[in-house]
Amino acid sequence: MTLTLAVGAIINLLFLASMYILIALGFALLFSIMEILHVAHGVIYMLGGYICYSLSVTLGINQWLSLVMTVAIVCCFGPVLERFFFRPFFRDFDRTLLVGIGISTIIETTMVLSKSNEAQSIHAFATGILKMDRSRSATSAS
Repeated sequence: MTLTLAVGAIINLLFLASMYILIALGFALLFSIMEILHVAHGVIYMLGGYICYSLSVTLGINQWLSLVMTVAIVCCFGPVLERFFFRPFFRDFDRTLLVGIGISTIIETTMVLSKSNEAQSIHAFATGILKMDRSRSATSAS
């Protein structure tokens, strides 16, 4: 039992670490190439979560399809931010930082006012338990 718990904890740790690594790479890439410290990253991830929730729960679209649609919508949002908000202040670090803080504040406040600040969740993408013990099959009758 403890080995199964340890393996599950390690898998969860790897998934969480990979998400943190991707976020850090996004910060590093934007700062090294464009010299923009984009502090609205977290708010854009939150916006993606709300979009996925709205598509899945409110509109009743399949969860996997709503996830793919959310990725497409948020990917289109990035170039719009860069073109209209960050590009005019390209080599000015202070102004790009203020623009990022402003975007973050506006999106966060808009979402709190429109959706409330209560936790919301979508249904599980996959149900069941992954058993790592090969000595006994989960479907066999004991």
